[in-house]
Amino acid sequence: LFHFDLSSGLLLDAPIAIDKGPGNARDINGLAWLPTPSGGPATLLGLDRVESALITIDPLTGSTSPFAFVPNIGGVGGMVVDDQGQIFLTTSGPTGGNPGSNVLYRFDPGTRDLQLIGTLGPTVNGIGISGLAVVPEPATVSLLALGGLALLCKRQIGRAHV
Repeated sequence: LFHFDLSSGLLLDAPIAIDKGPGNARDINGLAWLPTPSGGPATLLGLDRVESALITIDPLTGSTSPFAFVPNIGGVGGMVVDDQGQIFLTTSGPTGGNPGSNVLYRFDPGTRDLQLIGTLGPTVNGIGISGLAVVPEPATVSLLALGGLALLCKRQIGRAHV
């Protein structure tokens, strides 16, 4: 793990080695912060392809613990946690270094349930998607649009009085 200063891009301290686990190997293809319901510190999760598991990672020491088994789904393309604590992940495409099925999954950390959402191909093919991001829920987007509309109206009213 690396700790960077996001304003300068400088490395803040020495890299931290992640525990290699029982198989003496790791292939972590996705990292995400999982918020805690109590509002305490978030948990850093990694998706380890070698062990087909979500693992917790201590960002200060690199030690790991199993969190949940995830069936062997091939290489992982990206992983993100939404504001409800649901984890979304994509498998790599069929021509990736560790070929996957090119699909999107949802993982519920409370129930430890992995749900197939659907395929990303043939629109997204080849090596697949390498990153995911959460878009604000529709109500938030609507509020942003209303704010923009108010600015446009104010601008138009100002022009009418000139």
